Amino acid sequence: MKNRHLLPILMILVLSIYPASLFSASRPLIVIFRMDDVQTHWYNEIVINLTMTHYMLQIPLTISIIPNRPGYGNFTSDLELVEHLRRMLILDKSLFEIAQHGWNHTDYNGNGEFSGRPYDEQRRDIARGKEVLKEAFEDLIGDVTTFVPPFDMWDENTSKVLRELGYRVLSSNALREGRLYDNFDKYGMLFLGWSIYIREYVRGPPGIKDSLKLLAETLSCLSKYNVCVVNSHPQDFSVAEGFEMNQTSYRSYLNFLKLLKMISSELNIRFATFSSYLRWKEYGK
Repeated sequence: MKNRHLLPILMILVLSIYPASLFSASRPLIVIFRMDDVQTHWYNEIVINLTMTHYMLQIPLTISIIPNRPGYGNFTSDLELVEHLRRMLILDKSLFEIAQHGWNHTDYNGNGEFSGRPYDEQRRDIARGKEVLKEAFEDLIGDVTTFVPPFDMWDENTSKVLRELGYRVLSSNALREGRLYDNFDKYGMLFLGWSIYIREYVRGPPGIKDSLKLLAETLSCLSKYNVCVVNSHPQDFSVAEGFEMNQTSYRSYLNFLKLLKMISSELNIRFATFSSYLRWKEYGK
């Protein structure tokens, strides 16, 4: 990688901020990237660019797909995007994971898409979303086992339905998950929500946080939990809704990925998808 001369400087900065225990962990530090809201006819150019970026850097990415976009149809109707993601999976299935992001991302009475809804309704919507993703990818990846509840909201019925339908991981928000974070619930679902959100809302128009800020937040998360989920959406990279990629935001994200990869071997950081992390957690491989 270029700029390897920056590594000693980066390591000095990291060592001055984070405890030595961060670097002598008995287990590797895990970073998972989760991109939500991928759906039919929605920022396709950005999705294609970001997946290619992760492929070129060999950093895994979980692609969280909304199976049905109201007014536009099922995900399978977007032939361009389906074919691109299939090509990515053919190139390297270990780098990309397909996750299910609800059914159609509807917010019911402020409780998200699933929390508070009857068991039968949740099962119906989750099952039909699963069928859409199976139609698009089953021949390449088999079953979809990671579920991302829209608006980070779920209830016990959600967890029960997911386990019955063959899911193994539920990823919402780490703070909302509380003690469940990085643990299994009574149905055998592993909870692993996001801790880092790449978008900046503090000043000016929305955009991606500075690369060093993202790096600092990720290392802080790792120092507390040993595993960190970094969350993004295609629209986070747009200048404004409906517009193409904001190149400044893209450069910030790209630099963040490069910096994190640069120090990964020194800090025993490993990149994973939810499914590969689940295998490691259950079987040590």
